[in-house]
Amino acid sequence: MAEKLSLEKATEELSSMISKLEDNTLNLEESIDAYQKAGELLAYCYKMLNNYQGRITDINRLIESAQNGEE
Repeated sequence: MAEKLSLEKATEELSSMISKLEDNTLNLEESIDAYQKAGELLAYCYKMLNNYQGRITDINRLIESAQNGEE
């Protein structure tokens, strides 16, 4: 993605793309473009969620170390 989106903004745009595809008002070229954009947004959301999951895992390890008296 050219611009950095928040997870919330990306999911909002993804929802919009899905709605456009479900409306059946797009021609074939527009549908393919929307499908591609939706795929890119979905991949971006998964990447962000995996990043957040990693950060949470790191925080939990830090908390566990503190509870066990480790530094």
